[in-house]
Amino acid sequence: MKNMKQLKQSTKTVFGVAMLMLMSFNLSAQAIVEGGLFQRYYNMNQKKLEEMKELKRLAWSEYSKLVDVSLVKAEGEYLAAQRSKKKYDELTFTLDGRKLVTSGKVYFSKSTVERNGYYVPKIGGVSIVPNSDIRYQGSGKLFASIEDIEGSIIKSSGNLYNEDGSVFYSEELDETGQYIYRTAIKPNGDYDFMLYSPNGSQRDKADKFGVYSPNMVYPFSAGGTQYISPEAREISLINFENGDKYIGFSTAGTYDTRGSGTFTGYMPTLFMEYGNGGVFFLERPWAEQPYSWALVVDGEVEMTIPADISEKPQVDSLLNNLEVNMSYYPYPIYMLDEKEKKDAIWWPTMSGQMLSKDTANLNGYGIKFHTADSAFRGDHSYLEVGTFQNGKLHGMGYRVNITRLYNNKFSSRPKNETEDYDAFAARVKGAAGVFNNGELVDGRVLDIDNARKTYKNGNRWKHIPVEGFASIGNVPLSFKGSLYYGDMPYTDLPKDKANIYVAEIQRIIKVLEIDTTRKALKVMGDYDEPVWLDENSGPLYWLYSVNSASTSFCPRTITRKKFKEINVKKSIPRNTTTVRKVNGAIVDYYYTTRKSDPIEYTVKETVLDGYETVTCPVCHGEGIVSIKALASQYKQLVFH
Repeated sequence: MKNMKQLKQSTKTVFGVAMLMLMSFNLSAQAIVEGGLFQRYYNMNQKKLEEMKELKRLAWSEYSKLVDVSLVKAEGEYLAAQRSKKKYDELTFTLDGRKLVTSGKVYFSKSTVERNGYYVPKIGGVSIVPNSDIRYQGSGKLFASIEDIEGSIIKSSGNLYNEDGSVFYSEELDETGQYIYRTAIKPNGDYDFMLYSPNGSQRDKADKFGVYSPNMVYPFSAGGTQYISPEAREISLINFENGDKYIGFSTAGTYDTRGSGTFTGYMPTLFMEYGNGGVFFLERPWAEQPYSWALVVDGEVEMTIPADISEKPQVDSLLNNLEVNMSYYPYPIYMLDEKEKKDAIWWPTMSGQMLSKDTANLNGYGIKFHTADSAFRGDHSYLEVGTFQNGKLHGMGYRVNITRLYNNKFSSRPKNETEDYDAFAARVKGAAGVFNNGELVDGRVLDIDNARKTYKNGNRWKHIPVEGFASIGNVPLSFKGSLYYGDMPYTDLPKDKANIYVAEIQRIIKVLEIDTTRKALKVMGDYDEPVWLDENSGPLYWLYSVNSASTSFCPRTITRKKFKEINVKKSIPRNTTTVRKVNGAIVDYYYTTRKSDPIEYTVKETVLDGYETVTCPVCHGEGIVSIKALASQYKQLVFH
């Protein structure tokens, strides 16, 4: 097994109330994909995984991206000139840029297609069954050993080699034979990925995952070989398509983004089921403040406070100080109609705990997470994560209580608290920001009665500055080129069909009513309830269109074609036949005569008769033309 060198430093965090208040500041929102901080940190890059599967497959269709089947050769000849199901001493092909050679049987399909008026052979699919090693054509160096090949498949236990002799892809079983260790190394020695993952044989059938494991499970069935194993004893590394990278375990690690910095800490809290947020040590070497503690809520950095590099938590220390006993119970997928499936946010049943050791006296970066049974199993969970002092949050912290809500319409139907069930929503209470001795001193309170009503791909627990709305839109303040025309009293809004732009949530909303008594505008919120917007709702703008005209230069005269009518003689072909009889002494004779007799007629046709210069019909010779159009404009509403 491979080992990764890890630095070992203790974490320490001491803050005073005044310093906490002075040092806290907000970061601009950093958008991420659904499902956690940036990419799904525990999940292998599926594109890269499929590529490795293809490399171990010696059977390709005409649509293969790694092998051009029309260029595969047997004994130096293209397969179109060879026979299928025959053994050849030399089979050459190019696999993802690697020019390879082997010997053995080749199977292929061949058809004939028309191309540029000729019928040519076409290879539709190729399968090679080697009887010798696969080697690089030029150097003869090993690519894959015949001992690792079974039929047209390179076995999981078989390594793939670079031309310099180094291994670039391998899969290994650990000593128990239950987990696969997958490694891909680039020619320059950098890891493409190295991944501990379960083989999926027994784990797929189990109803509990990771019980008493030294690590953490994911909130779904982690079968297959594309996830970091909950029981991994060594570190994993995953590169994502967007260039991000994760190094660590399923419980703790370091996520390196291309532009937002490097985050280190406990990762599962990012799942909505565990807390939808967390606290991480953030490194941004290019920034004025290169090190900080970062509060992440709903996938975005919401607040940071400066830190020192000595406070950075080390992944191995986090694991050694962690006690985990978690179970997850997958939910059945039925119960809901299509509309309900679209609207619902699932909260799978979980139970157990993930705790830093000696939580009563915890100092430095740590975590407290546990579930409790109330009406049903695991329907209540409690999370505290961040920096602690004497067992209490002190410094950057995140605290949240989640109560999963049960309803016959949206949930499976347990008979009692010991059975599995699905919650359809959750009640969320908590606090996020800077703490002093367990009390929030800077930040915000989380108070969400029904988390299901937030948008599935929108802002779940993000702070929404306008009450009554569940998401922040993406309409820029520029309104796509509209022109700003100053202020306007809100009472001047049209009585119907007026749309306003709410800057705080970057959305365009229809006005339902204007109330001069309340000095407010009535709109419909995201919870199917009316919302009143006024001067306390942030900048509001009226969007409208007006008739406008623009002028442009135009030629005073134009040159155009002249046409005239002429008579054109035409004819329709016709033959006339006559028969003449001559009486004979014994028989009569008949003589047939056929002659052309066309029908002639005359038609009028329009033909080109030169060119002429005339006054421009658009501007009527004035040289300027006015063009009418609808222009988008906006004004800021005032409530004085």
